[in-house]
Amino acid sequence: MNYIAKAGKIPFLFVFFVVALFFYINGNAFFPEWDSTYGQVISIYMIMMLVFYVFSTSKTEKRIDSPASISTTQFVFGFIISYVAITLLTVVGVLSAGEMAAGLILPTIIMQFCVVAPSEELMFRGVLQDYTGIIVQAILFALWHSYAYGIMWYNLTLSTGIYSFFVALVFGLILGYLSRLPMFSLPGAIAVHATYNCIILGALAI
Repeated sequence: MNYIAKAGKIPFLFVFFVVALFFYINGNAFFPEWDSTYGQVISIYMIMMLVFYVFSTSKTEKRIDSPASISTTQFVFGFIISYVAITLLTVVGVLSAGEMAAGLILPTIIMQFCVVAPSEELMFRGVLQDYTGIIVQAILFALWHSYAYGIMWYNLTLSTGIYSFFVALVFGLILGYLSRLPMFSLPGAIAVHATYNCIILGALAI
């Protein structure tokens, strides 16, 4: 496989990777709680991006080949739809929006939209879903968030980890189906994922 030619088809990936590397090096300057745990997570995100680069199929690449034209439309559509939907769920009390200090808002938004959501979507909906299907990738996505992301790194209790598993499973299924729809595809799924994270954390106001 010609990886040089492949790089030209997905230039956005290198932008995301550079942003991730920047936070890996300078994260403690933007987030007061930054420690080695965050560095480990960022390392995993960069590996996810590399996995997409190596194992993504031409079909997947065509769904997110450029940050311009249709990809931009899908991204904006995903952001608007998810912001409205999550706002409504927050208003009726299904979800709880977080609060965040003003100085953390911008770096958090950049981190979520350029590192966290893209790397997870590229890995789970961009690579694994093509090979395993929607249900299996959603289970793996849930395991990542409940065990690796939650219990291992953030010391969640087992009961909280089980709860987060089912929440992430439902979210993974939703993102899996959205990524298959032409109006969303992978850019829209990234926007939905990042918007959800930002609202839950408090970086985007309701």
